Amino acid sequence: MLAKFVYEDFMNNATRTGEAIISRERNFKVDGHVIDLVIETTKAVYIIDIESTPRRRHVDKLLIKAALAQKIFAKPIKPILVGVRVNSDVEEYAKSRSVEILKY
Repeated sequence: MLAKFVYEDFMNNATRTGEAIISRERNFKVDGHVIDLVIETTKAVYIIDIESTPRRRHVDKLLIKAALAQKIFAKPIKPILVGVRVNSDVEEYAKSRSVEILKY
């Protein structure tokens, strides 16, 4: 359910920034890993994982998935971690590793 809200928000933001969405896929599999949502735009590929309470280990796992996805896509990969309850420690950790955090 949260993936639907994330996608709708993403569509609205992409329109404002001039990006067109080319494709989206839920539960995208890459080398034995599952990415909750992959959105390809004209500028980049966004890999999005959704956790109710993200932890540092989720940031690390998302970065592994980003590296694997980069082998498939020629466009830049933009990792995004979505959470409901995100503590400041995880937010700072993600930011220091260039992972965007979205809070719902």
